[in-house]
Amino acid sequence: YGYSTYSMAQALPNDGSIISIEKNKDNHTKACKLISNQPESGKINIINCDALDYLSRCNDKFDLIFIDANKSGYLKYLNQAVNLLAPKGLIIGDNTFLFGHVYGEGEMNTPEKNIEIMKEFNSKYIDNSDYLVTLIPTKEGMTLIKKVK
Repeated sequence: YGYSTYSMAQALPNDGSIISIEKNKDNHTKACKLISNQPESGKINIINCDALDYLSRCNDKFDLIFIDANKSGYLKYLNQAVNLLAPKGLIIGDNTFLFGHVYGEGEMNTPEKNIEIMKEFNSKYIDNSDYLVTLIPTKEGMTLIKKVK
């Protein structure tokens, strides 16, 4: 409920800001409550809406886009995120190895469709010279997609 958002806010410069999107009303309320009393709360705007709707309407450019949402939607989020990325911006995809499932060692019940989506997410920009892709090999996995221009 906002832990990643708050952790990133702590690393921001004084004039930095974060927009965090939470579709679930209860989770949105919990995140707002947990962050509201923290010193960095003024840097955070938590919006209660559907992320794909927000991203499709947004005209801003972002230095960093962190994707940690429903795994079946990761490719849709990525397709929207690359259009909103500032020059030399970074997309971070969290849990992109699906706790081992992407490389065949998963223990949880994960739909095969989600595994295929995540494999495509991880490889989509590997051969694109406009991006630098790094996979961080933890069991959960993290994918970094940096716009090089």
